[in-house]
Amino acid sequence: VLEPSSSLPLERLVVILVQLGVSSSLGWDAGLVEGRFAAEREAATKNSYRVGAEFTDLTPAQQARALFDPNGNLPPVIETVRTDATLRFTKPWDRQALQSTPPQITEIEIADLSGSWGKVTLRAEGSLTVDDTGVPTGSISVQAREWRHLLEMAVAAEWIAPAFLPALESGLDLLATLDGDSATIEAKIAFENGFIRVGSVPLGPAPRIVIR
Repeated sequence: VLEPSSSLPLERLVVILVQLGVSSSLGWDAGLVEGRFAAEREAATKNSYRVGAEFTDLTPAQQARALFDPNGNLPPVIETVRTDATLRFTKPWDRQALQSTPPQITEIEIADLSGSWGKVTLRAEGSLTVDDTGVPTGSISVQAREWRHLLEMAVAAEWIAPAFLPALESGLDLLATLDGDSATIEAKIAFENGFIRVGSVPLGPAPRIVIR
């Protein structure tokens, strides 16, 4: 649904996918049972959109499984992935946005980012600001069950440098033990000066958030 003006700014959008299957000429397949995505412009804040998504029974491609779960510890299907967030941009999503440099994200407010993959569950919330070069600053609170699998996935995907793994795993293990459940952890991930850290343990450079 677009606003009736010459620039046709986006008012709201809903996309529903059912029994989606994707096959590549490179030899991989992926699919999901159902996926829903929605976005709606927030009138109270300029260039702000609330977005939500939910995917159920997502089957990742074999290459993705090899990257994120190289030891094959998790089932072949990701049960659920959900998100509820508000994004603010440098300019509106309208007709001009598709004809020139796209709007860039300036703020991210995550109300809910969660997922379940076998025994691994993840929930996160927080807020980030993004500068002109795409570097985020802020913090995200994370609750993770079977967090050691998540660490293995992060290292395999090269999100965390292997050199940081022993110190990070030791610190997280201590936090989990203090909370009374060694399999579940609650931690705050900080984004500062272009780097990510958990407590005093650095994880590496922060990802650049740039829309091409």
